Amino acid sequence: MVSEAVCTCQLYGERFSPKLVAQITGLAFSQQNEVGEVGGQGRYRGVALPYGAATIAVPNSIDEEEAILWLAQRLGPHIHLLRDGGADDIWINVALRHEGTWNWALSEKELKALAGLGLHLKFSAQENG
Repeated sequence: MVSEAVCTCQLYGERFSPKLVAQITGLAFSQQNEVGEVGGQGRYRGVALPYGAATIAVPNSIDEEEAILWLAQRLGPHIHLLRDGGADDIWINVALRHEGTWNWALSEKELKALAGLGLHLKFSAQENG
């Protein structure tokens, strides 16, 4: 049984400017880094980032069952602007915490919404305990 699901969208690119893309699209990023900013963690800690990156987090007010569709609907009208703005890699990440066996299904509506976007979809699961 799934006890928690967190969905986000990650955007990356060597030419990607989250600030510029946010101004053009009106999308709100929960986290963003511009090319050349000094990294705060990981392998780029203390050095200039060679890429821009941003995260779109699904608000807590959105039900877990609607999270993927919510992201697809936000990204859809802007996908070309995101790519033109330098986002070469776009991922929807679904992180699941579960007890025992877990099942997660995508509806026909979700699959249709994702199909035309040309992005990656990643699931990760971790057992509680």
